[in-house]
Amino acid sequence: MDQKLSLNYDCSFIEYLSDGIIILKGDKIIGINKIALEKLGGDRESYLNHGIQKYINVPEELIDKIKTGSIVPSTSYSGNLLTSMGLPVSIEYNISRLNNDMYILIMNDINNHGMRQLDYVNNTKKYENSEKIYKWLLGAIPDGVLICDKNLNITYANNSAAVIVGQRDYKELIGRNLKDIINIHPEYKNIVVQSMKSLLNGESTMPFLEQKLIKNNGEVIIVEVAGISFCESGNTNVMLIVRNITERKQAEQELVESNDRYAKLVDMCPDGVFVFDEERIIFANQAGANMLNAPCPEAVIGKKFMDFTHPDFKSIVQKRVDEIYINNIHKKALIQDKMIALDGTVKDIEITNIDFYDKGKKLILNMVRDLTERRKAEENKRQLEEALEYDKIRTEFFSNISHEFKTPLNIILGALQLIDSMHGNNTDCIRYQSFRRYSRIIKQNCYRLLRLINNLIDITRLDAGFLQIKLSNHDIVSAVEDIVLSVAEYTKSKDITLTFDTDVEEKIMAFDPDKIERVILNLLSNAIKFNKPGGSIDINMYDKGNKVIISIKDTGIGIPEDMKEKIFERFRRVDNLFTRSTEGSGIGLSLVKSLIEAHGGNITVQSEQEIGSEFIIELPVKLVSSDEAVINDEQLKRQVNVERINIEFSDIYS
Repeated sequence: MDQKLSLNYDCSFIEYLSDGIIILKGDKIIGINKIALEKLGGDRESYLNHGIQKYINVPEELIDKIKTGSIVPSTSYSGNLLTSMGLPVSIEYNISRLNNDMYILIMNDINNHGMRQLDYVNNTKKYENSEKIYKWLLGAIPDGVLICDKNLNITYANNSAAVIVGQRDYKELIGRNLKDIINIHPEYKNIVVQSMKSLLNGESTMPFLEQKLIKNNGEVIIVEVAGISFCESGNTNVMLIVRNITERKQAEQELVESNDRYAKLVDMCPDGVFVFDEERIIFANQAGANMLNAPCPEAVIGKKFMDFTHPDFKSIVQKRVDEIYINNIHKKALIQDKMIALDGTVKDIEITNIDFYDKGKKLILNMVRDLTERRKAEENKRQLEEALEYDKIRTEFFSNISHEFKTPLNIILGALQLIDSMHGNNTDCIRYQSFRRYSRIIKQNCYRLLRLINNLIDITRLDAGFLQIKLSNHDIVSAVEDIVLSVAEYTKSKDITLTFDTDVEEKIMAFDPDKIERVILNLLSNAIKFNKPGGSIDINMYDKGNKVIISIKDTGIGIPEDMKEKIFERFRRVDNLFTRSTEGSGIGLSLVKSLIEAHGGNITVQSEQEIGSEFIIELPVKLVSSDEAVINDEQLKRQVNVERINIEFSDIYS
């Protein structure tokens, strides 16, 4: 399809032609370029819409041919041109029909005809040389260049085009159809087809469009394609410029991803990041906004950084900023500062800054660390150290005072036992009954004090880490049974039924007999103390292979639900000072729990008020090394120390 020149009354395109050009509509002038004006003189408006014969001596027969449309194309004529100064100039001119009743008149100056012929020869040589240079340039440029006819058959290609489409040499492209060698990616096919149609239909240029091509080996590349249509020998041709931008797009994508990573890194940074110029904040991350108690970074952007600086530190901060801007000191060390948040909260901070350039402008980056939590941690650490020191002093005090109490108490108890042995059986004594009663009261309260002192000493040993568990291999069943039998008469006197049962007759394992004895006696003491006449206490033992379970169950007053965990806390009692009906320090169960845990076991409680309680001990079964002696049954069958029972049961009054 031949390219058609479509014109309207806008004839501005003739300004760029090198000959004098006049556009006619019929015999009226509707357009004239600056070269023609230079020959004719005067301004453009004085020629428009006037007949051509007024300025050029055009024969009447030529005017008739123009009016009738029978003019022979590109026919040369000669005549005189009358300039605005009234001077005649001989010219040659050609008249060609454009379309309908529009014609183009091209003027040649005969006076300079010889010179123009010489210029033509010289220009022809220059053109030939220029054509060689252009072909060399087109072959050397990295962009692919393809020229196609109206049927998209390739008439020219450079080597870069061959490389881009996946061919070895440009010769492989010549004569082939553009559709056969360029495989457009499906997502870009519609826009490319539309652009090519526009070029073939007379659209002069196609700006660079980004699209994807699929090479012969299946590789997808990203290209920019621009096009231009031109007419040669009456035929429309298309020149395509193809630029491979795959690496550039990858670099751009990597840059975007890198910027995104750095943006996320800055935003996730726990320290506040502020960027500001000499006046105002231009960037802040979320941590920085949080430090200033702002809802988002945008809430602080545009504000002066100095507005958030504590008055006591403003001179120091301003001096550092001046040193960066005036003295070009690029980085400043950490300093401690105070910052005032938007709500007036004063925060301790640590700050460092560095300068950098962005688009030629010097900026300052501040890294700000909130020291509030660190200061709180330091204060907590100080308080903890003070508490530990106080606890150490308290422990030493309890240890010392316990020993100080124990010495005179043992003397009193020893003297009382001596008096009791000398006069306790003297029934002839006048006040024998009173003596026996008061002696028993004194002894029981001595035992109470001794129990309290022993518990305090053990507690302080536990806290100091000096309470030792002396493990040796024993029969745990026999040990517990002996302890239970030793208090049978006592429980009988309280009208409480005591029952012991076991599913195994013997179980050798490692434990500390003295500590287990204290544990069982303490639990039995509580079971008796909080029980009622006619009640019962059941002690059961179960062998679970890798552990032994000891259950001590009573029918006493029970424990409230909210106190089940608290009863194992030190100095904790179920009944308070003003309502309690039984005696006790609240140390016993805490010590029991510690002794059981020292064996690697644990103790729990199940209880219901007014029904009773069950304490369940779990002890791991293990044996000490074989070189340690195992105590035999005869050694284990020993009578539990009566005085120890008296001490543990001293809180129970008859």
